Amino acid sequence: MTKKPTVLIPSQKAPQNYVSAIKSVGLDCDLRFSTKDLSAYSGLLLTGGGDVLSNFYNGSCSCRKINVIRDVTEFKLLDYFLTNGIPVLGVCRGMQIINVFLGGSLKNVPHHQSENGEDVYHSIFSESSVFNTLDKVNSNHRQCVDKLCPNARDLLFASDGIIEGFTLDNVIAVQFHPERMSPKAIKAVYGEFSKLVYSYFERSL
Repeated sequence: MTKKPTVLIPSQKAPQNYVSAIKSVGLDCDLRFSTKDLSAYSGLLLTGGGDVLSNFYNGSCSCRKINVIRDVTEFKLLDYFLTNGIPVLGVCRGMQIINVFLGGSLKNVPHHQSENGEDVYHSIFSESSVFNTLDKVNSNHRQCVDKLCPNARDLLFASDGIIEGFTLDNVIAVQFHPERMSPKAIKAVYGEFSKLVYSYFERSL
């Protein structure tokens, strides 16, 4: 059997829809919050979750469900993966932590999370060829990009101007949850990530 590249998901209990999305685009994954040996991985998926502590970007926006240990762990993982040119996909909180790590900041945003915790949908527009197959995305977040990290490109915007996605070298970052949307959305985001992962994997053989 041909070996597939493995993506690290730094969590011991990531929702199954992340795992299903990764496997649907031909990748394997390993759910492990912390590991000393990162050399076996050809990609990193940072998932959704609570707010990023504002101290990390000298911000003052209100934060909920903070997990500083997770913040620090994901910063360390980003340092390794980005330094070594290994592809990274950030989803929701994952996009936020990438933006902060690369020098950006966050702010609170209204109307991107419902009171009952269900996803909110809104129209989008794109300045890229990466996300141009999407016309509507879901949201479930209190924070969003304020200052965008340097050198980001392929920007995707919600109808209210909030940044919903960007790319940077081997990074794809989206504020929405394609794994909770349609197969088309999964292909648009996870499929593009898979191309980057396979390219790295084949070069490293």
